[in-house]
Amino acid sequence: MNGQEAKKTLVMQTFTDLVTLVYHEGRNVRHLVKDGRIDEPKRYSRLINLPCNRVGAWRVLQKLRDAARARADVTQVERVYSRHFGLTLEEMKRLFEHQGWRHSKSVGGNKWAAITDSVVQLRNALVDGRIEEAKRVADRTLSMCHNTGRVSKKLEDLDSAIRK
Repeated sequence: MNGQEAKKTLVMQTFTDLVTLVYHEGRNVRHLVKDGRIDEPKRYSRLINLPCNRVGAWRVLQKLRDAARARADVTQVERVYSRHFGLTLEEMKRLFEHQGWRHSKSVGGNKWAAITDSVVQLRNALVDGRIEEAKRVADRTLSMCHNTGRVSKKLEDLDSAIRK
């Protein structure tokens, strides 16, 4: 494997981890549903059915993550999640842009819309074969802040928690 292929493999793994994290965070739509802020709650039933506990939800998502990691290209990785949850990354972004998240400090929300948008940009760079740009977008996404810290730290903490 040459340097470019190795870089692409690493970026693909990061993409898979980030997509897993986007859908993991999507489980918090349950708060909008509970508050009556979502018009089509059944549309989000698979997200809502993830465990409320962040570590429990992350543990459940590992089967999808493993299946996605076994895929050969970025569109197949995304398809693992969109088929399971019935929502594309763009639809997840729109969910996080929902006005019901305004002023949410600890779960979901508009910061995740920006993170999801960055994951979409990462996907697009990978689809187009722009590996150097994809690496930059992946690094930027990992350094983005969500409600309680950096994306990279959230991934690290969740992975650490399920290894215990």
